[in-house]
Amino acid sequence: MRSTTVAILALITMWGILGSLVISQANTTIINSITIPTSMTYTVKLINSTTVANKTITHVYNYTLTYQVTKFVQNVIYVNISGNFTNGSLKLGNDVYIKKGEYEVNLLYQPLSIYYPFIEPSLIYNTSYGIITPNETMALVYKGKTFSITNGVNYTSYNYSVNINNQQISVNILGNGIVSKLENRSLELILHSFSNLSTIPLNSIVNSQYTSFLNRSYLYAVYNYSALSNSLIPEGYLQISYPIVLGNDTITAQITQIQMRAGQQLALPASLLGDSVNFVLYINQPQNIPTSFTLNVGAKNITWNNNVFTLVGESKVSTPIGNFIAYQYVRNISQNQVQQVLYFTPNGTLIKEEVVEMINSTTQIPSFSLSFVGNNYISPYETYPNVFNYTNTSLPFKVINPNLSFTISIVITIIIVAVLVILRKKD
Repeated sequence: MRSTTVAILALITMWGILGSLVISQANTTIINSITIPTSMTYTVKLINSTTVANKTITHVYNYTLTYQVTKFVQNVIYVNISGNFTNGSLKLGNDVYIKKGEYEVNLLYQPLSIYYPFIEPSLIYNTSYGIITPNETMALVYKGKTFSITNGVNYTSYNYSVNINNQQISVNILGNGIVSKLENRSLELILHSFSNLSTIPLNSIVNSQYTSFLNRSYLYAVYNYSALSNSLIPEGYLQISYPIVLGNDTITAQITQIQMRAGQQLALPASLLGDSVNFVLYINQPQNIPTSFTLNVGAKNITWNNNVFTLVGESKVSTPIGNFIAYQYVRNISQNQVQQVLYFTPNGTLIKEEVVEMINSTTQIPSFSLSFVGNNYISPYETYPNVFNYTNTSLPFKVINPNLSFTISIVITIIIVAVLVILRKKD
């Protein structure tokens, strides 16, 4: 009980300090259409370097590559790829980069695809971040902005080192979503021109049931098990927001870790494919990603984060902001020994998540927990105050050095004790 109380007090203290950094709400942008070029041409370089007798010999092969969109159905486009490369494929040795032919590309689930080098512009951020879709997992490490001229127009280019499904490339992306440069060690694509812009309409809005959960953020306190204290201890916050709705029942859930580090950005970088990113965007239908809600609360089975959970019943749940009556759902993770438990309010809001180890039928040890704190949005780009840095020199008196004052207090205490001991011996 005491360890639980200490954990709650620590969380309240952290929340009090964070209060001044809270913004009222996060906004959701609804994308009703995507504008793409139906024709793009790239110049291609294949670079073959070999080393002979400590001498590197490099051969560069030049080609052109053309993308032609032949039709589209909602967010799925059909692209005809052609070029002046021989034998119908762009290859170097045994490495085949692309073949001539027609390809089907999902604009929402396959961003930055070599079969159509494009990303929806609303998904471009000038920071390092991750994207997870049903087709791709990618980490985009931001390298800065440059300017380039295409079709006689000066464009801002956002530059990243990108890990796509453990394949490393570098890309420059124009503000309109078109990739202006893509390269790895032996392949280089440079945008020559694009034309014939077409606007693809999307379903105007997702299921109306979802909308009540959007346009706000959800903040959760994070607890992890500590063997030292034999209890869960607070380790920061997890924030879920929905910056973009892409239509066709597709939303983006932005997952950001928030932690207070003196003088540093509030976003705690996460590791994705071995790269450090400030947040991760999950792009999918709501039931297939980790969201802060479910639409089928009270049903016998629900799908959340692409996993099926079974209703156990109703229970009383304690959170830092109060007690709730909630529907409890469970799924077994490993042979009935580890369970993931979700708690939803009657309106469908996720208020608690736990991962517990089942010792026996009556004993459970929680190893992880998320607990709902509220709907206030914390900007991950805010900097937490450096509480250890004494820089105020405008005071009418000298600020006491805490280390020096601590040392002096110890010395004075020792002297007083010594004097009292001497006086006692004299008596």
